[in-house]
Amino acid sequence: MWNLSSKFQQEFGKRAAVNVEYLIANTISFTDNSIDDSAGGLGNFVVGDFVRVVAVNNWNIYARVIAATANKLTFAAGTFAAAAAGGQVFIETFQGGSFAEIIQNGRFDLYTGTRPGNADEAETGTKLAELTLNGSAFVSGVATNGINLGVLDGNTLKRAIDPATGAVENWAADGLANGTAGWGRWYSNTIITGASTVATRMDGTVTTAPGGDIVMLNGRDIVSGAPVASTDINVTFAGM
Repeated sequence: MWNLSSKFQQEFGKRAAVNVEYLIANTISFTDNSIDDSAGGLGNFVVGDFVRVVAVNNWNIYARVIAATANKLTFAAGTFAAAAAGGQVFIETFQGGSFAEIIQNGRFDLYTGTRPGNADEAETGTKLAELTLNGSAFVSGVATNGINLGVLDGNTLKRAIDPATGAVENWAADGLANGTAGWGRWYSNTIITGASTVATRMDGTVTTAPGGDIVMLNGRDIVSGAPVASTDINVTFAGM
């Protein structure tokens, strides 16, 4: 069972108060995998948003953002057909309401030993790895290369589908030290380490058995500089 930080619990308790971001404009054009706005009006959308697009050709498309700037939202190839600017376009997304959204585009770190008594406490043990999307560099507060939960299997939340590949996200890292993984901490996109009551994060226990919090089927031993064995996460909700 995962331990949720105080801040995480507060955010989840407010889940009814979601943000609705929307844009109606005629400055928007499309390629097969992007929405482009010459007026720079896309700044409130972020990586991981599921957006609804109502536009030319009677489109009513739902898709997930994989890269975002004020001038461009990028999606999986083939999401749209090319279309020039001029027609009115409506784009909306609901942000912040779900468990997965609270910690979207985060980072997951593995440590030796036993997890702290609660997720507000400082990290314990030796940090062994920092898992990111495809093992790529991650910067706190920047959505790029963060990892996500998103697939619900029965009453268990698992890793998200990467819209860039159509497969589950590849969470990867090279070992930072030698040791045996005992627990892990998932940080939200803005990483706060150490003791904190304002950090959004959750702690789980590592196991080699399917169905546990953090599953390392190929073993829990991590070697410095070597790829970390396949790691998966299960967040199970009782009573669903």
